[in-house]
Amino acid sequence: MRMHSGRLEAVEYSIREIEDFARNYAAKHGVKLRYLNIGDPVKLGMGALPSVINSAIKSLRDGNNFYAKSDGADVAREAIAQFYDRRGMSVRAQDAYITSGVTEAISMLYLSIFNRGERIALPKPYYPLYDALARLYGIKPVFYNFDEHGFPDINSVKDAVKRRAKAVVVINPNNPLGSSMPKSLLDEIKEYVLSSSATLISDEIYSEMVYDRGMSYALRNNEDDKVIVLSGISKLFRVPGWRIGWAVFGRHRSLKGVVDNFRKLMMLRLCSPTPFQHALPHILSSLTDAYLRNYMGLLKRNAKIVYRKINDSSVLSVNQIHAAYYAFIKMGWRQKSINFVKDLIKRRGIVVVPGVGFGMEGHFRIVFAGNRRIVSENIDEIVDEALKHSH
Repeated sequence: MRMHSGRLEAVEYSIREIEDFARNYAAKHGVKLRYLNIGDPVKLGMGALPSVINSAIKSLRDGNNFYAKSDGADVAREAIAQFYDRRGMSVRAQDAYITSGVTEAISMLYLSIFNRGERIALPKPYYPLYDALARLYGIKPVFYNFDEHGFPDINSVKDAVKRRAKAVVVINPNNPLGSSMPKSLLDEIKEYVLSSSATLISDEIYSEMVYDRGMSYALRNNEDDKVIVLSGISKLFRVPGWRIGWAVFGRHRSLKGVVDNFRKLMMLRLCSPTPFQHALPHILSSLTDAYLRNYMGLLKRNAKIVYRKINDSSVLSVNQIHAAYYAFIKMGWRQKSINFVKDLIKRRGIVVVPGVGFGMEGHFRIVFAGNRRIVSENIDEIVDEALKHSH
């Protein structure tokens, strides 16, 4: 009798797995690595504001080192409600639940909504965790596609819903595409999904991280909305290691059982980090137009460099990037993306993620947060390596 479980055999998480390969190769061959595989702005030189750090220090010194309520500290839940209220959305504090990042929220949602064999509609390309957890929990993904601009194809979404999807996931702004849905398209998707028996799950971890157009939110008024919103502070406030996220539930009667299940799972894991929960009122209220202009201005400049250099090459291409700090780059020659990515590690020390991990072969994803000169140099090397592979 083997001791280990077989339930993880079909589970993959390419963002971390490629990093394992890179570290092992570097240790054996003395290669210096540049990590463009994971969306951690801190590792790329973009740390949190001093006021955000100081709010956590103050919370620690104030003695907030105990177990918080499983649903989340009252002050944190109220801060989230006020955050949405300032954006014109009606959210009650009791509808917000604090999780250890959006990652935990996704896992608990899957267990709260789905039985084995039931279906979930996912975007393709998807964020790898959504597919990995579906495999782990025996949920069957059905996929919808994107158009040539990097937006969900509404007819493809409708087809996925018709295939008996119990819930539909939208990621907006999008990872890995770096796109941000227009309000009209998000409204159309929401209207169609909610006219069915399905629930809409809107992953908004890159909330506010849009360069030009305004942010489109799925939850407008949660009085009777069959919508669940996932978000957190990791990306916007540049503190991914603090592991503070949340799920906000609409108050549609069909979600009551989901919320009950979600709360049971929250009790099992006790609580999310208490000190950072108590810092949340200051953190969320500290978001200013000046901070966003500076942060998004830097990312937009880097995005322009990526777009120009990639599309000026004869072998790579990428869509316009409107949000966050990812580019999903198409390879103009026939090769498995994992092979190109491994060669890029071996020859250049640059770590990116193969497109197959997002469900789309012939692509790879990069992170372009950080110093503009370094981003430019990294892209030059990626293009040079691609030229060598394409011949």
